[in-house]
Amino acid sequence: MSQNSAKYYDAETLQPIAQVPTVKGDKMKNVTIKEVRSMGLIPRTTSIISLMANFGVMTYKMREVVKACMVIPFEGTLDGLTDMQVAECIAGYEKPVYAKAREHAAAAADEGTAIHKSVYLWLDHHVVPESPVHLKICEEASRFLDSIDADNLSLERSFGSRALGFAGTPDIWCDADRALLEQALGLAMTCKPGEQRVQVMIDVKSTDMAKFKAPYDSWKIQLGAYRGGTGCDDGTFLIQFVADRQHGDCVWINHEEPDKWWHAFQALLNFWCLVKGYDPRKI
Repeated sequence: MSQNSAKYYDAETLQPIAQVPTVKGDKMKNVTIKEVRSMGLIPRTTSIISLMANFGVMTYKMREVVKACMVIPFEGTLDGLTDMQVAECIAGYEKPVYAKAREHAAAAADEGTAIHKSVYLWLDHHVVPESPVHLKICEEASRFLDSIDADNLSLERSFGSRALGFAGTPDIWCDADRALLEQALGLAMTCKPGEQRVQVMIDVKSTDMAKFKAPYDSWKIQLGAYRGGTGCDDGTFLIQFVADRQHGDCVWINHEEPDKWWHAFQALLNFWCLVKGYDPRKI
């Protein structure tokens, strides 16, 4: 398992912990809540937010199952079968259907990870991506950051502590000229260029832009967690950088009421602690 998929962090080193040795020590296994408690690990933001129901995601998953059923039609019949026989037929049919349904989601997730990596390498190490789509996305990231006079750029820098109760890794964290930022986002300018600088949290998401309608609340809550977890004040701008996986078209979205999304995350954190029977803040 990749460390990037780790759900927990070491509270002291902030290293992601995806697996631990088995009791015998002869192989590795995925971390469970048992190891989380015994090792005093802290959850990452996305693990906490995943407890929240997401209607958009559920609709997407159901649609993928329907598409898989169209590719793998059921060739048997349920007429005259007992309930047990029907259950056996369904069990035999649903396994390949679910596997097929997961293929597209897995491919989309892999491409999203690749886009994140390309943006990071482009901004931090000036590495030009081989993919023309990734290059288009990276150039748009640079264009936007230049347009807002971004400074003190921090990329993929983890934060967290046991006292905080969680850890996270913002994609892009910087400060910017408020007036230029408002102008770039199409907002009413509240000051003149050069008069005020503000903190900016940017999270990169990839999607199918043809189907994209609006950002999920979970995206806003994730950025709210980054705002509160890093100690930035309520004036921090929470920006979603949404990129189309296929064509590289991009949009920048400002999430208003940043303090609201921090409070929403805190409520989810408390809920996570109750469900898991573990609160790292009380160790």
